[in-house]
Amino acid sequence: MSKPGQGGSPAVKAQRLIPPLPMGRRIFANFKSAPFPYDGVVPSTGKPFLDVEIAGRRGRQSLRAPGQIYWADETYRDNRVLIDLPPGFSPSRPAVLVIYLHGNGAILARDVVTRQKIPQQVAGAGLNSALIAPQLARDAADSSAGRFWDAGALTAFLDEAAVQLAKLAGGPRAKALFDAMPVVLVAYSGGYFPLASLLEHGGSAERIAGVIILDGLYGEQTKFADWISARRSAFFFAAFGPSSVEGTAELAQLLKRRDIPVATALAPHLDPGSVTLLEVPSTVEHADFATKAWVELPLGDLLRRVPGYRRQPVR
Repeated sequence: MSKPGQGGSPAVKAQRLIPPLPMGRRIFANFKSAPFPYDGVVPSTGKPFLDVEIAGRRGRQSLRAPGQIYWADETYRDNRVLIDLPPGFSPSRPAVLVIYLHGNGAILARDVVTRQKIPQQVAGAGLNSALIAPQLARDAADSSAGRFWDAGALTAFLDEAAVQLAKLAGGPRAKALFDAMPVVLVAYSGGYFPLASLLEHGGSAERIAGVIILDGLYGEQTKFADWISARRSAFFFAAFGPSSVEGTAELAQLLKRRDIPVATALAPHLDPGSVTLLEVPSTVEHADFATKAWVELPLGDLLRRVPGYRRQPVR
């Protein structure tokens, strides 16, 4: 994994000046590049994403529940992004950005923060890392990617995130540091679908240091296999239970045909180029997977295995 702050670039000059944060910082920022609102088409069909209009109110027909409509003003209008920095974070030290895609039926504050405990897990891993979690379809059984379907969506999202992160840690001089940081993309459950789009044509491929999927290989296996084949300097990890066992087996077969080795046990480190498909006990509930899988707080356990990027303790 590449580490920023080498040589005599502007990033290095900023590196010498920005102290660690004495306290953690958390905001919910409005992003122009957030997945929603979205008023385009569904790439796989070419049809409008918002395909229902009643009395001037626009919405989308649910693909899972015939007759149910997700209204745009309730489900697809929230452009907030959670940004969380732990105490001791410093952009002047080697750091990594963790982008978390939350899955179906979620709201950032209620589910990502409180129920799934994602900021707690990322901070507890001890990485010098920033958490960035966009709101996907709000509190709905919908995995739509919205603007993350667009070519270059990851690049645009990271550009905007760097501006917001610099405001929280270091000011404008820190933006060059955030612009250079590697990225770990994490998807839980239905978050796999926007993740696949970002990997396929989101841009900034050289910055992606690794991918983590928590019980979410329900489709797009060819896109994941293509990314793994093309990005052999990054790690890929997927944990699965009964609900995603078939999709995981399909990905394993694709990788076998491409002669890409796959581990089925969790190694001490998520090394560059490694591919791990980990089965968890059948007693693990899918709804609890983000907080209880092979261990309590599994994302924190995985991030502790990412080499480098250690955060200095706050004194």
